[in-house]
Amino acid sequence: MLDPATIQDHATFEKPLQFSTGVSHVMINGGVALSNGEPTGKATGRVVRGQGWKGWPDGGCRASAKDWPARS
Repeated sequence: MLDPATIQDHATFEKPLQFSTGVSHVMINGGVALSNGEPTGKATGRVVRGQGWKGWPDGGCRASAKDWPARS
């Protein structure tokens, strides 16, 4: 839930990890990630990795989209 009148981003290039204000509650996958404006510390989401991720043998950048292995 957010209040459009008070929502504001405080992050800058020098301090990128500043929380926004004006958001009181955030639910992700049915779990509460932000309660009363404070992070709960619960890992409610999941990692979504694109094809640029290099952690798997077929991951990483390619010169062209046609160089990607076919998806099943």
